[in-house]
Amino acid sequence: MNDFHTLHRALVDLYLSLKGELATKETHNSQVESEKEFLLDTSPFNILKYIKSVIDILVNTKVEKALKKAKEERQHEETQQDLEQLTQNLEAEVRLHIRVYLVMILDGATTKTEDRINAVGNGRE
Repeated sequence: MNDFHTLHRALVDLYLSLKGELATKETHNSQVESEKEFLLDTSPFNILKYIKSVIDILVNTKVEKALKKAKEERQHEETQQDLEQLTQNLEAEVRLHIRVYLVMILDGATTKTEDRINAVGNGRE
């Protein structure tokens, strides 16, 4: 009979410990003690069901957190790839503008040179 009470107390302590993992706020000691007294009067089989429920909740919470973290990492990678593509597009656009500008400058210089050659050839200078 003593082993039964020891096992019962161990189950209660295990349940309260697991439940403590779920707590988002600090639980008052008086609440824990009153729950402990209630559980000591509860069937060990019911306590095992409670323990199973808490473990299920803890596992689901951890899985959800892991999935959320994986999703955030995937979104971060996609954002990085999008930014890299945008940067490459902008760099290409800047290179194009530089080429156009250089062509305009060279065309202007060529035109001035041709005008001077024509002027010299026509005897204006």
